[in-house]
Amino acid sequence: GGYRCDSQFTIDDLEKFNDEEEKPLYISVDGTVYDVTESRFWKEKLSGKEASERIFSTANLENPESLNEGKVVGTLVD
Repeated sequence: GGYRCDSQFTIDDLEKFNDEEEKPLYISVDGTVYDVTESRFWKEKLSGKEASERIFSTANLENPESLNEGKVVGTLVD
């Protein structure tokens, strides 16, 4: 079972989704969590990276349209 798009993720949850051990690759942008496993752009940049390196704001995204390659899976919570 996958996550529904209203799931809530902590940073510890996000840590697990780093594209290793057959896990998907999740990032967070402005508090929204995206599954970007299918995106070559994101996989090349972020595969295996810590969660702290996978949290962005729209303002510091170098390639905002790359989010179109992901799907929203939930929100990042404290």
